[in-house]
Amino acid sequence: MEEAQRKRAQLQEALEQLQAKKQVAMEKLRTAQEQWRLHQEKLLQQRAEASAEVRLRQTGARQELRRLHQELGALRQQAGQERHRLQRHQTFLQLLHTLQGQLPFPEAETEPPRKLDPAEDEPQQRNTGDAVGRDGAGPSEADGPPPAVDVGSPWLPEGQRHGKGS
Repeated sequence: MEEAQRKRAQLQEALEQLQAKKQVAMEKLRTAQEQWRLHQEKLLQQRAEASAEVRLRQTGARQELRRLHQELGALRQQAGQERHRLQRHQTFLQLLHTLQGQLPFPEAETEPPRKLDPAEDEPQQRNTGDAVGRDGAGPSEADGPPPAVDVGSPWLPEGQRHGKGS
């Protein structure tokens, strides 16, 4: 009987040790699970922040693209206006040279004159006397640049001809 009690005490002690080990293992498991959960939450938070940053950059890039597209449209329109203005000046110079009996510019031979839109051009009046602006007070910037004139032209007043009266 004493042997049975001793065995029983040994078994009881082994059971208590196993239960203590089980409790330690359960605590370690709970700690590991909690750490894993916290790690997953941290990863999720980082991904959410990265996603928000990407969305913010995309929005900024879209706005910049829209702005650049508008700027490109404005530049294209400006280029078209400048091209139109250049064509008008070339046509004017060709006409001026034709009226003066000179050969047109070599550039004019390679590119035929283009028909201008009459709605965009206002008819311009030529004043064969002194240069007078639109308000009658003399030339103004609104009249545009003075035409290129051959200084030997018989159309210039006597005192302005090159080589005569100088």
